[in-house]
Amino acid sequence: MFLPEPRLVDIETIELLLSRETSPDLVEEYYRFGSLMLSEIQNAASQLDSKLTTVMGIASGMLIFLLFGTVARDFALIKTWTNLAAAIALIALATAVYGLMTRAWRLPSEMDWFKEELRDSNLLKKYHVISLLAAHQQHVKLVYTKSNCLRGGEMLIVVSAFVVACILLLAS
Repeated sequence: MFLPEPRLVDIETIELLLSRETSPDLVEEYYRFGSLMLSEIQNAASQLDSKLTTVMGIASGMLIFLLFGTVARDFALIKTWTNLAAAIALIALATAVYGLMTRAWRLPSEMDWFKEELRDSNLLKKYHVISLLAAHQQHVKLVYTKSNCLRGGEMLIVVSAFVVACILLLAS
């Protein structure tokens, strides 16, 4: 149903690996691939934000429809179903808002870029690899949360829509 917890490498293990004598070509490949991975996870987060915004809009529309536009409000069963559908849509809205909440995204900083004590280009690049890895891991965790919020919000929208369909069938 929801995504499994992401499996991430241990940063200290990678630091230890890079602290040993390492081929500059290997460090370059780690750096290149790390840059690619960070870019990809940022793109995924942006796409999830777009989809969560859509879920938020649909849930808001359903709430407005249910609270202000439903028919046959006098019939007690329809009123109960309307309240149920509205509650589910409200939970979907809250889930989408939680997924969209602004979070501090870790990115490599200028302090990482110009690490004063590292004057050797290979050592600096190794340090940059670790910075990219740490940023990527934090992004992966946030994308994991956003993905689960999106899945939950989508499922709740479907359930609420089903309840609305039942309301409309009961009202006719």
